[in-house]
Amino acid sequence: METFRPHNQPGKPVLTDNRIGSVLMSIHFIRPADLSDVRLITECVRSAYEHYIPLLGMKPNPMLDDYSKVIAKSQVWVLMVSDNLAGVLVLDITEEGFFISDIALHPGLQGKGFGSFLLTFAEEQATRSGYRNIYLYTNVAMTENQAVYAARGFVEYARRDVNGRQGVFMEKRQDYPAD
Repeated sequence: METFRPHNQPGKPVLTDNRIGSVLMSIHFIRPADLSDVRLITECVRSAYEHYIPLLGMKPNPMLDDYSKVIAKSQVWVLMVSDNLAGVLVLDITEEGFFISDIALHPGLQGKGFGSFLLTFAEEQATRSGYRNIYLYTNVAMTENQAVYAARGFVEYARRDVNGRQGVFMEKRQDYPAD
């Protein structure tokens, strides 16, 4: 199993006892996805993105993916919370660099630090892979996502069409050296 130790939290293992306030919330960890996860990944992505359909007038791109194919070609990680698949992180290396292709959380866990946990993991994976930059895109209409990424240090650098949807591309330069 991959051991995740965020750069800014040396020694913190992937398996964590996460406390929010004084309430024990869960035991959570990140592991590589496999084909047995496809159904649950698809459900997680659907639940994370379906509320955007009325805003966009169509399904967001991650809802169109065949996750058995995505697992075969990309780094796909799942966030397990109390033995339940609660989040998905899809990473790729492209001509532009280290790419967060998708980050999705079950709606009931959004706003509780798990998205930050996944982003930190993605940043660490980029560094381990020798990249000082990491980039992603979100739909132009998903302004709350843009604000979250900006607060994490991502800066918009382009707007492009992605499968008939307008994408806002954002990049973060790592503030620590690549190994």
